[in-house]
Amino acid sequence: MTGLCLALFSCNMKTEDQAELEKLRALDSLRNEMNQSASANPDVDFYSPDYEPSEPVAYKPEEKKMSAATKGALIGAGAGAASGAVIDGKKPVRGAVLGGVLGAGAGAATGAIIEKKKREQ
Repeated sequence: MTGLCLALFSCNMKTEDQAELEKLRALDSLRNEMNQSASANPDVDFYSPDYEPSEPVAYKPEEKKMSAATKGALIGAGAGAASGAVIDGKKPVRGAVLGGVLGAGAGAATGAIIEKKKREQ
């Protein structure tokens, strides 16, 4: 039992030592970057107590817009599924599946045509 505790403790110490080593490496890397920046910009004193870094630029990811074909497929699938379920009253699940597939295809085709016309303009 003592051996198991000692093994677990030594393993834990190893990971703590590794974490501390990684922190030191990160700090050294940061110091190297600052020294390189200081040598590239001799007019700026990075170590001065008056130095204030400029505001960081906020990263704004690009908004991904849905294509017209995708919109058409989604709208067509929903409308087709609802219509198919109502039309095929005896087996509404079968009607919903068939209507959804056909509606998605028709909507995607319509959306692709709309996209093509927008590109041509």
